[in-house]
Amino acid sequence: MPAGVEWDDARVDLDTASWLTSPAGAEAIAEAESLWASNPDSLAAGSRLRGSHPFLTPAQVAAALSQAELRALALARYGITGAPLLTREGLEQATRPEVARRRARLLVDSGVTHALDLTAGLGFDSAALVEAGLTVTSIERSPEIATLLASNVPGAVVVIGDCTDPDVLEPLLAALPAESVVFVDPARRTGRRTADGSRAQSERDPERWSPPLAFVIALAARGYHVLVKTTPGFVADAVPNGWSAEWVSTDRTVVECTLASWSLFGAERRAVGFGREAFEISSGKDHAAITEVATYLYEPDPSVVSAGVIDALCEHGVSRVDTTSHWLTSESEIRHPAMRGFRVDQQVTADARALRPLLRELGIGDLTVKTRGAGVDAEKFRSSLKLSGSKSAVLVILVREGRQQAYLVTPLPSE
Repeated sequence: MPAGVEWDDARVDLDTASWLTSPAGAEAIAEAESLWASNPDSLAAGSRLRGSHPFLTPAQVAAALSQAELRALALARYGITGAPLLTREGLEQATRPEVARRRARLLVDSGVTHALDLTAGLGFDSAALVEAGLTVTSIERSPEIATLLASNVPGAVVVIGDCTDPDVLEPLLAALPAESVVFVDPARRTGRRTADGSRAQSERDPERWSPPLAFVIALAARGYHVLVKTTPGFVADAVPNGWSAEWVSTDRTVVECTLASWSLFGAERRAVGFGREAFEISSGKDHAAITEVATYLYEPDPSVVSAGVIDALCEHGVSRVDTTSHWLTSESEIRHPAMRGFRVDQQVTADARALRPLLRELGIGDLTVKTRGAGVDAEKFRSSLKLSGSKSAVLVILVREGRQQAYLVTPLPSE
């Protein structure tokens, strides 16, 4: 990030938030975006912005520049377009537009007409729900963020308050028609940041979310249809009894898991993929056949692994190599958007010291090591090989019948 920009504006004060929503604020942000696009240097952009808008306060100049940078980041990282008002914290918990729109369409198709967004934040999900034609009420406990929310989603009714406060929540629940959903995207930040400072660390304990998962489950127990956006790493075994769940990936990266208190997803668990080729894999076939590693190996999309629906892929002509491994295999080549395929070139040892001479003989210096589920640190294993050749290769280490097996493989041409 360029020096001199203070863009961590999650705690923007109410006066600045109100100014950002005003015509004067919009004009300053538009010029800041233009300056940032042509020369993303905070000092130069700030000087030019103050020169063209001499009556802006230092806080307003900083806020306008922050919006310019955040919007550029929102577009590059999440594909968020338009002119939303943003904060760093809010953007870090944003739902990707294509995921939010798809979820909203699912709700409309299921007959939902009204939505109560308990933790609206900047309104990314509320906006998708409004766009899909639902009547939306959005709750936000921060008056400052609620000000930005109202500007971002003018089609929603914004309520300032804490969704766990009965005085706030109960009248809104009582007014909901039968065809309604209660949507919750709990705050899942610990207050700590990653080592490089770029992102807030996620809280893994659902009972330390805000609101806690138990609070959400209690709402469902009262008969409300409840939809909860959770973390990408939410484990299938933690899905509440009677709920359905969907893990969504974009270009082979799981971006979120959504829990529904009813059978919204048509199955107990489902994996969905966006990107070059879309897919949907639902829980189905159990106890798939186990076979030895054959001519081809396949790595399921991580959403399939997270959802625990690997066996369902075996309906497409592949077998599992072990009940404890996510790797699949087949004798003939299979193409499926939920699997990344590799041709097996040769089986090798999984012992680094014994493997090193073979790789050196083959001239391999750039080695991609895939070890998920094998109890091996891929980076440490690769470093211990101390390779220096000019060729590239892929090594798969998997577990079969309780023992590690290793294979040199070649990605299929379309991968």
